[in-house]
Amino acid sequence: MKIVCLGINSEDNLSGVPKWEYSFAFAYLQAYYTTSKFYKQTEFINLIYYENIQVDSVIDDILANQADILSVSCYIWNIEKTLLIVDGIRKRDNAIKIILGGPEFSDNSGVVVEHSSVDIIVVGEGETTFKDILDLYNDENRTTELADIKGIIYKDESGQSTFTGKRENIVDLNTIPSPYLLGIVDLSKMENRLVAIETQRGCFSDCAYCNYQKGNKKLRFFDMDRVEKELALILKNRPKQLYLMDPTFNSNKKRAKDILTCIIKNNHKTTINAEMLPDTMDEGIIDLSKAAGMRTVEVGIQSLTPEAVKIMGRYRNEDRLFKNLDLAIKKDLYIIPQIIFGLPGDNFNSFLETFDTIYDLPTEELDILILLLLPQTRYRNEVEKYGIKFNKIAPYEIIESKSFSKNEIETLLQFKKIVLVTQPMKVIIGKIKRFASFSYHKMFLNYLKEFGTQCQNYCWPIHSLADKENAIQAIESFYEYFLNRITDLKDENLKNELYRCKRNAQFMLAARYMKLPK
Repeated sequence: MKIVCLGINSEDNLSGVPKWEYSFAFAYLQAYYTTSKFYKQTEFINLIYYENIQVDSVIDDILANQADILSVSCYIWNIEKTLLIVDGIRKRDNAIKIILGGPEFSDNSGVVVEHSSVDIIVVGEGETTFKDILDLYNDENRTTELADIKGIIYKDESGQSTFTGKRENIVDLNTIPSPYLLGIVDLSKMENRLVAIETQRGCFSDCAYCNYQKGNKKLRFFDMDRVEKELALILKNRPKQLYLMDPTFNSNKKRAKDILTCIIKNNHKTTINAEMLPDTMDEGIIDLSKAAGMRTVEVGIQSLTPEAVKIMGRYRNEDRLFKNLDLAIKKDLYIIPQIIFGLPGDNFNSFLETFDTIYDLPTEELDILILLLLPQTRYRNEVEKYGIKFNKIAPYEIIESKSFSKNEIETLLQFKKIVLVTQPMKVIIGKIKRFASFSYHKMFLNYLKEFGTQCQNYCWPIHSLADKENAIQAIESFYEYFLNRITDLKDENLKNELYRCKRNAQFMLAARYMKLPK
């Protein structure tokens, strides 16, 4: 039996970030299937594309492989294109079985009915369920049917969408063989590429906006011996970047320190990326992260408005949060704070207060996100309670709510663009703030009022040469606007530093983005 595992990854096409050469999800699914008696008679064909790929091109590649099964892991960045692909596949091949899974689906998914091309949807953690499905199709003498497999949605004989019931998560993660130690992921091809690894699953938080393994607050860990062997092998092959996929890498501080120590021991030239809880980042983790070659540490702050934090379900020690961030920044750890606009309990003005506080941190980057009403999240289930209207097409962005008008959301979308496109000047703007009188958010909002039409063309991240040219112009335009309004700044060194940052950002854009993406 031949199975095409289709990966469609998100990409900032011109960012220079190393590309994926494999599907992270299917690496683990295939590794688990090595435990099946049918594994040796099963051929896995991994096809990897990026979201800018043409649908017809993907369809041609899939059909050329003459597979029995097409499987796709679906996320907000690929669900719409995936459905176009599978519908196109079905028009040309009525025999191939089409299986979808991933965080896009819950037990009330109607995709198998709305898209007659889809045969099965896997709900929740996929390893065990996917194995059961493949075993069923591999076994010529099978005595089981789809109805007997927990954790799937399929169309019954009447055409109705049928959910077979929840599949419990794997208790012992070590029953999932390592795709790296098995050689399923060919690490010899990963030099100068991106590799990712899980060291744990689950999250003790239950944030209302997040659909990561919903209902599974219990943390589960891969054995440290296995993790250390995986890291040693991965780092030996010198990928450009290693992404630690754990959503709360430092949830267990001792374990996090042991992993970082292992990375330090084995690392040669790979940069590391992780997400951490800011209020549990102690000095030891900060020092080890720096020594390990940590390129970025994403920290989810989301909001500083007490009511928004309460409704969100994000419990933290705010004093410790800022103390740890201050220490991490002083020790030159590259921190990327994240904030979200559109949250229930927040409003336009309170979000801008959060923005001012976080923008004032001397970090080189700030990630501003719009609230997404993801499937299987509490916010998605409580849209009526908060008066939320949102786009029903992925990525499900909020349109308006009781506390954010449609106009305010649209304003903040433009606000976000200009803040992100001018980030190369962020640190210097913060330094200037210490010597001049202005408000961060008012500076950006006033700029938008004056250049609103022009800002419509700004795009970040950059996906085309036109986006690049617009970004270069935006940096220049905001630089002139900002400098002309800081009339009380007398420090010529700061002015010169701002100019150098502006020019360096423009040169970087011009040098990096010389060609259109393929």
